[in-house]
Amino acid sequence: MMDSTPVSSAIPQGLGIESLLPECASHCVSTIIASATSAQAAVKFLCAEQQLYRIIGCSYQNCSVVDGLKSQRIIFDICGLPNRDRGASATASAVAGAIVAVFSVGVRMYSQLSRLDYTIGLDDYALIFSMLMSVPMSVVVVFTVQNGLGKDIWTLTPEQINEFFKLFYIGEHFYAFTVMFAKTNFLFFYLRLFSDEKFRRLTWGVIWACVISAVSFLVATSVQCWPISYTWTKWDGEHQGRCHDINIQTWAHASVNIALDVIVVAMPISQIVRLNWRWRQKVGAGMMFAVALLITFVSILRLSSIKDFMKTSNPTCEGHCANL
Repeated sequence: MMDSTPVSSAIPQGLGIESLLPECASHCVSTIIASATSAQAAVKFLCAEQQLYRIIGCSYQNCSVVDGLKSQRIIFDICGLPNRDRGASATASAVAGAIVAVFSVGVRMYSQLSRLDYTIGLDDYALIFSMLMSVPMSVVVVFTVQNGLGKDIWTLTPEQINEFFKLFYIGEHFYAFTVMFAKTNFLFFYLRLFSDEKFRRLTWGVIWACVISAVSFLVATSVQCWPISYTWTKWDGEHQGRCHDINIQTWAHASVNIALDVIVVAMPISQIVRLNWRWRQKVGAGMMFAVALLITFVSILRLSSIKDFMKTSNPTCEGHCANL
């Protein structure tokens, strides 16, 4: 069990730094501090940058994952190194995102329904469902912060790490629904706006592509590991299970997602240039495309974050960017 009891205060009482570490890691420091004649000298030897990370690497090689993390936490505490906590910004982004989503959808629906001649359509339902999925996704992020999102993984308890990965797993499902409904909102709006038969058939084809992509990702994500609980317990190396290649799945979904974003943005250009719209209509269409381009840009940035997240040994901290 990793606890958060500070150990730095124990150092001045003697040279027994090894005794503060799990037994599997104690020999990693014994040779380095053997020549130290005082607690201060021992800490100086231990905390020299080159030695520090060599000791941490040695700890992970010789210990279980849990004891390796505990060793790193203790060593960071002894050396007075800061532990990062980006949770506040993740919480702020999640709450702000939920507020903006609810407010913008509410304003749009109010302005549309206040028109006597307006009929609620599939684009409106898709927008509402996208908002309804984004709000619980933001709630999941807030709970994930409480279980370590934005913090260095070695500062957390095993229970917190399990809960972090479990919530991350749940959040992936809400994310897939949110993205699907956001795309289909635009596509159903195209069906409301344009009457060209070929374009409408193309639009329906892209709608089904979005749905199939989302469903495929949801199924693959739901059973990415077996038993399912192995998804959030495999990190410690102490549980039995199997997983398919999650890296390939993540890259495939992100790539398809970006490709569909580009298609959705580019589709109506051929139709708009043919229309003799008033300037207000053109401004409205321009704002719609600006939002679509922003979504595409965010998807590309997220792909870069996911790349770093998949390679990191500190997922609770690096997962901060992937969640944003």
